[in-house]
Amino acid sequence: MLEDTNALTGGFNDADSLIHLWYSVLLPHRTVSELALRVLPLIREACRTASEKKTGEIFEKTWVFSHGKSLHLSLKKEDWVRMRALCHVPQHLTKVKASAIRTATMMSEERRDFRDRWAFKEPNGSTRLAKQKFREDGLLLPFAHNRAGFDVPNP
Repeated sequence: MLEDTNALTGGFNDADSLIHLWYSVLLPHRTVSELALRVLPLIREACRTASEKKTGEIFEKTWVFSHGKSLHLSLKKEDWVRMRALCHVPQHLTKVKASAIRTATMMSEERRDFRDRWAFKEPNGSTRLAKQKFREDGLLLPFAHNRAGFDVPNP
């Protein structure tokens, strides 16, 4: 049984971290550190076992944590390797480059009509503004929330 280390990490908020990991172009340093300390060892262990499988073969892994919590993943051998790679920020990926890649996609001229139609149908002006801010800076945060501290590119 694995220990639930939430109390040991000084208030690390798993839900917030997962939301930023999924949506935000930049992450707080503490999130990347926790990813390396808590998640990467679990993925490495699974990759060692999955390495014995054939390419394309499904490998299933279940982790059981304290208080009866568990997580079950079923991935192809090569997807376990990709998962491990997602726990590392590539050295060539800078904060500026990550933001530029995301902006090129989210704010591309080809998608302008889509963005305008979406904004037109949104009845609430503050929601329009908050969503536009997210499209521009790539950080999923409450309106007027401090964006300082989001300084590591999301792998």
